Amino acid sequence: MEKISQKAQIAEKIGEALLVYRSDGPQALANSLHENLLTSKVRFPLLEYAAEILFPELDARSIYALCSILEKQKTIGGNVLIGKLLGLNLELNFAQSLAETKQVLEGADIWYISDIIGERVFGQALQLNFSETLTFYKKQGNRANPWLIRAFGAGGHRALKRGLSENHAIELFEFLLTFSQSKEKEIRQGIGWAAKSAVKFHPVLALKYGPEIAKSDAWFRRKVQIGLERYRYGKGNSD
Repeated sequence: MEKISQKAQIAEKIGEALLVYRSDGPQALANSLHENLLTSKVRFPLLEYAAEILFPELDARSIYALCSILEKQKTIGGNVLIGKLLGLNLELNFAQSLAETKQVLEGADIWYISDIIGERVFGQALQLNFSETLTFYKKQGNRANPWLIRAFGAGGHRALKRGLSENHAIELFEFLLTFSQSKEKEIRQGIGWAAKSAVKFHPVLALKYGPEIAKSDAWFRRKVQIGLERYRYGKGNSD
């Protein structure tokens, strides 16, 4: 397996792929990316750099078409490209990017698809427009695809890690609590990840929602406890 470790290599391969795209469209672009980039060993930051080069060269329709094709190719690196492209597209087409992300994730079949894409799209969306993103979360309801809900958790974790405000963390935590008795593995892992991060960065949540947490399932209570432990550990190290 070829190893790609330099931005110059990425730029060269993306340049070649764009030449194919301009003559033959998104399917040809996806094929070129698959053959020359996504079957190689490439670190995630370099794949994100590849998406940053691609993004300004594609219109919205081509971005969505490319992401749909990459999803079907089922490569780990393809998920990074999908997440980064749709994350970048939020500033131009917020609602449509969320809708396209939902569609991609409903085709997921393994945990890392939700985590990779969820962090990069929903994490960014919560920071760009928290209210609209949370409304989108709630609209899906408890019957939503488990891979999608797992991705909501991954996005929540990323946004909290990057400084989501306490007021927004409170609203997000209230949403997370609606899944606190779920028996679905993927939901427990995604929602639990976000709950742990919420309490780590905003420990007041553990007190504010004590009665609700006490009624939650053991897995949720444990994630809250881990979050508190990590908060205390970090505070101890900074004193």
